[in-house]
Amino acid sequence: YPVKLKVTTPCGIDSTIQNITLTGAPFPVGVSGILSVCQGDSTQITISGANTCNWSPSAGLSSSTSSIVTITPSASTVYTITGIASNGCPYSLSVPITLNPLPAIALNAPAFVCEGSVFTMNAGGANNYNWSGNGLLSDTTSIVSASISSLTSFSVMGTDSIGCTALKTRNVNVWLLPVLIVTPDTSVCYGDSV
Repeated sequence: YPVKLKVTTPCGIDSTIQNITLTGAPFPVGVSGILSVCQGDSTQITISGANTCNWSPSAGLSSSTSSIVTITPSASTVYTITGIASNGCPYSLSVPITLNPLPAIALNAPAFVCEGSVFTMNAGGANNYNWSGNGLLSDTTSIVSASISSLTSFSVMGTDSIGCTALKTRNVNVWLLPVLIVTPDTSVCYGDSV
């Protein structure tokens, strides 16, 4: 853009024209990465088009001055990044990181079952379930059946609509079936003892 500078003094008026080039548009700095994370997990955020980066606050960051940062948040946080862009101009941008809680999984299972019997267990608090443990007759629904002959540990992994997962585990004990011992028939005379 041509800019005209006009100077007026007691000695007269003088002016000059100077061309000025604007380098700040379009905005060269970009953000990439997953902005939503499950509790306990991390996410990697990349700042592109910047010569320098200064992150604030620094809590949960692998680095507060890098363009590639791993974030392990303890709460939802809006990070502010400032610095010098690749075109030499200062920049400032905000990156909101959302921390999603884990699903609260409930697992209902009997404490004791009879040896060899078929029993049911059910889970709640999530959208999808994946069970593990010996003796399962099904393993991908909220209600499953099982049959065991000894103490067994069952686990269910629940996944919510966001994709966050949580694990719940229960032990099921076994009552052993009674063992009946039948002896051969015995004959005795009237009045005798056995």
